Amino acid sequence: MTVEQEVNRIVKFVKELYSPYDVYVQGSKMGKYSIIFYFEEIDDRYIVNPQHKDQKQHKANMFKREIRDQIYNFFGIKTTGLQPNDYFSPHEEHPITIVVTYVNK
Repeated sequence: MTVEQEVNRIVKFVKELYSPYDVYVQGSKMGKYSIIFYFEEIDDRYIVNPQHKDQKQHKANMFKREIRDQIYNFFGIKTTGLQPNDYFSPHEEHPITIVVTYVNK
């Protein structure tokens, strides 16, 4: 399966599972892709550290972690960052990067 096909599968999967407000896929000639998922709001259940200085960013990071876990568990596709089920391991680089952010209003 090509990276483009994996990106398309991930986008379809996340749209179905989480209903993002918008999705933007940014590709490069080097075969690296960033999939940016935009959300209007992220639930407070993603707050793991209530002392974090930026709660909105913290929720986005924890939500991104859940999305990456679901992608790995469902498709077996690793994405750039700390790997699911082993978040104390070193950062790994892969052709696909997941970004979760808020819609700017």
